[in-house]
Amino acid sequence: MEFSIDFFIFLAIAIIAIVLIIRFLKKVIKKILIATVVFVFGLYSLFATGIYDFNDVNIKNVEYNFSIEDLQNKFCKEDMNYRDSIKCYVIISPICEDIIKNYSQKELKQMEWNKYKMFIALKKTIKEKQNNIHENLKETNTLYIWNDFINDIEIGTFLNK
Repeated sequence: MEFSIDFFIFLAIAIIAIVLIIRFLKKVIKKILIATVVFVFGLYSLFATGIYDFNDVNIKNVEYNFSIEDLQNKFCKEDMNYRDSIKCYVIISPICEDIIKNYSQKELKQMEWNKYKMFIALKKTIKEKQNNIHENLKETNTLYIWNDFINDIEIGTFLNK
């Protein structure tokens, strides 16, 4: 079997090409693995710290933080009309009282800076108080005010910027 010089040149080029391809793939795979680890760590950090919560996907994007005081200031003003006073005394007051009762001062302070935690607490309290609030609104024939309140929260007009 006779081998020509062309065959050895071709074989040498093929071996060099294979070695270069393997080196290149190692670098690419290494970079992909590093990027994946960083991405997974970033996602874990978001969810572990409570910055984002999968359980509350119904919350609309709100571009500001708020507190119990802001909630009361928004809906319980000094110069309220009848509709606002019903919202304040029948809806807001019981919800705020319940949140203050169920959470420590430290948790309330944390909620001031983490709007998602506050929305989760607000949503939980609203669900717990909803039947009682509905009964009180039915007594005064003002059940329509409940929808106004829910819309104020869900469409992001919860607080003035």
